[in-house]
Amino acid sequence: MPAIDVFRPRCIVSIFHADSVGLLLEHRAELAITTENDCSGQIEFFPLFSYEMLAVVSCEHEWASLEYVALSDFVEQMLITYPIPGGMLDIMRVLKPLNIFLQRRTTELTIAILQLVANGRAVGGLIGGQSYVDKQYETSAIAL
Repeated sequence: MPAIDVFRPRCIVSIFHADSVGLLLEHRAELAITTENDCSGQIEFFPLFSYEMLAVVSCEHEWASLEYVALSDFVEQMLITYPIPGGMLDIMRVLKPLNIFLQRRTTELTIAILQLVANGRAVGGLIGGQSYVDKQYETSAIAL
């Protein structure tokens, strides 16, 4: 939040809203930072950054030695994520058109995700670099 704090003195209102694109279309917002990409042509989208989605697994998991996993590999897996609606998770949006619906468990903390993954309770779907490869929690990150 420190990045947003810089703008607060300028009377910019920041809120979390489930339909930020709708706010733009209704002229109730001038700018939204969102993961959605409305294809109607009514809004211009500019990527702020790119990222790699990673599967995070226990070092004992069958995927641990792989360079990448296919989305279809998730079918029999328990996925642990942050507690936000599934439709807002990139990994769920990618799996849905393939008719892959996962068992899902949630927790608010990245460290809790890593602990559950390390204990073999689930696989994680996280973004970022190799920072999730953690010797302390014995996890591996694999590209999707």
